[in-house]
Amino acid sequence: LRSCALVGGSDGMLSLDGLGSVTLSIRPLAGSALRAVRASSRLRLFLWPLMGWRLSGTCRASCAPHTGTCGIGDMTCSPIAVETLSSHRNAVLLTLPYDMGDIYDNRQNTFGISNLAPPAGGVFPGRLAVQVSRPSLDDRPSYA
Repeated sequence: LRSCALVGGSDGMLSLDGLGSVTLSIRPLAGSALRAVRASSRLRLFLWPLMGWRLSGTCRASCAPHTGTCGIGDMTCSPIAVETLSSHRNAVLLTLPYDMGDIYDNRQNTFGISNLAPPAGGVFPGRLAVQVSRPSLDDRPSYA
């Protein structure tokens, strides 16, 4: 994983003021076919400020083709805790569609994550942390 852009916002910030729920759009980018983000991969999105988010309930995820292909398979979305012994859920785990085309080079998709309760602080920095891992074993993580 070379990078993952947050789509939207201005001046490096996404305003969350007055929103009952938040929709984030991200666009991961891998440099080559050997390092492609593949179908059914697991994508963890760490929300900043990390201690400001306390997710509850469920989230929804969607895939929109940018220059790649999404397929017709469903995505799963689950709020998770970064610290495994904590109930403070401040990250999101996505499982990408099983029939999605590989993401690398010019082939990109935009993933939407919605139904997130915003933190009390009201802003989301334009930088974000994302980890992608292999689908079957959830291993070999790549972090951007």
